[in-house]
Amino acid sequence: MKLNRLIELLEELRADLGDSLGDCDAEVVCAYQPSYPLAGRVDGACFLTDDKDWLPVLVNGKPVVWIAVGGHPHDMSPYAPGEVFEKALL
Repeated sequence: MKLNRLIELLEELRADLGDSLGDCDAEVVCAYQPSYPLAGRVDGACFLTDDKDWLPVLVNGKPVVWIAVGGHPHDMSPYAPGEVFEKALL
């Protein structure tokens, strides 16, 4: 997924949640490993730079934004609902 598309999706979700719940600050959690779904906290995001020029490191000629996923969310099951993958895969 490209960065601009991820931003678009998040903005759409924020608008849909706002329509239903008003102004809210939803927790963001990752679901991974579709065959045995697990959940993890989103701890941050970054791109890597080289040590010499501080330019973005390219993979296959393109920059990569990395999402850091930590341990399972507090007060939630460490298992993600399988439905997440059915609804989220576009």
